[in-house]
Amino acid sequence: MLHPIRKNDNLYQKVILAIKDYIREGKLKPGDKLPTERELVELLHVSRTTIREALRVMEILGILEISVGRGTFVTDLSLESIANSISNMLYFEKENIDYLYEVREMIEVKNAGLAAERANEEDIQRIENAAEKLKGALNKKGHGIIEEKYLHVAIAKATHNPILFSILNLIIDPYLEVFLHPSYDFKVANREREAINEHLIIIDAIKKHDPNAAMEAMKIHINLSKESAKMTLS
Repeated sequence: MLHPIRKNDNLYQKVILAIKDYIREGKLKPGDKLPTERELVELLHVSRTTIREALRVMEILGILEISVGRGTFVTDLSLESIANSISNMLYFEKENIDYLYEVREMIEVKNAGLAAERANEEDIQRIENAAEKLKGALNKKGHGIIEEKYLHVAIAKATHNPILFSILNLIIDPYLEVFLHPSYDFKVANREREAINEHLIIIDAIKKHDPNAAMEAMKIHINLSKESAKMTLS
């Protein structure tokens, strides 16, 4: 439960930490309503001004949602929720595709370089297996969307950086939904064979532990992918 806060110059920060710990421990879940300001004052032994300041900061950080007349609620900060928000942005505002690809380039080019530096035999085997599944899907006249996802995930995993891996998982599904949009035509984009060749160049650089070549190959792949997406969705 929430405990009284010791008095010092950073009271509102301590209130934030107390509430965040409460959420982290699972005692408040996404969608749950926080105690009222009056109840928080009594629980934490701080002023209402301090409580309001802490709640305002947590709202700005996206941890809480304050609804006038209803109360204060814990927001859903799960990867699935954030990914859904990105997907909705892309669905309703196609110009956001440029922004998504900017993020992809920032993350995935770095992923390719780090994978080239850090990948061990198990990582390379995982990446090659994913590439084979992608080629198999394309040989069966499929679009290979899911198989491409697992290839990019395998490259991210080879960075051995759990934060980069989580960020890639956050953006990969909204990105792939671009290619599942009804207006996307794989034949018009002519991406089936091009895409696999681009991936093979990336993989070859990773296997050779050449980070510069891997990063350059990934950058080329992302830029070509962006152009085809914009062409078919315009």
